[in-house]
Amino acid sequence: MSGSIERVTAVVLCGGEARRFGADKVSALLAGHTLLDHVLGDLSQAWEVICVGPERITQRPARWVRESPPGGGPLAGVLAGALAARDEVLVVLAGDTPGAGSLAERLVEALADHPQAAAAVAKSPDGQPNPLLAAYRRTSVLALIGDSGHDRPARLLLDLEHVTLAVSAAAAQDVDTQEDLSQIEREGWR
Repeated sequence: MSGSIERVTAVVLCGGEARRFGADKVSALLAGHTLLDHVLGDLSQAWEVICVGPERITQRPARWVRESPPGGGPLAGVLAGALAARDEVLVVLAGDTPGAGSLAERLVEALADHPQAAAAVAKSPDGQPNPLLAAYRRTSVLALIGDSGHDRPARLLLDLEHVTLAVSAAAAQDVDTQEDLSQIEREGWR
């Protein structure tokens, strides 16, 4: 039996220092568009989008917020997005995962299908659940994180009761290095 969730906020994490990449990776180009624009372009137009990190120019309008403190890590970014959101369901995505936006609606549907769950988390073919590619119930996230996500691991989100959604390696591929970006290009992005 399938439920329905109408109001969703996408929280896209765009912070981090990108030390291994050597530049602002969410602004790196893939097939003529930034990684971030690939993520944002695949999201439902009905959803509010909150990007967490230093503000950048994007093709799709987004509201920008900062984690506290800036550079405090992905869990601090999730908390900043959850605090800024007005909707009860959040889709948390990393801005350096160009296929993430294409999975967002499936994650929300998985959460709707399991009303007892606090989250629906993507699981790549290697069996690893990704807490930064997931749909969450906002109140559960806020209760779990409390008043600070600073320097705490994002995998803490996996402590929430969750269901997993199997996804392809290509859709879940993030870009940490220049080689990661080259590999995605070689494999023929879309």
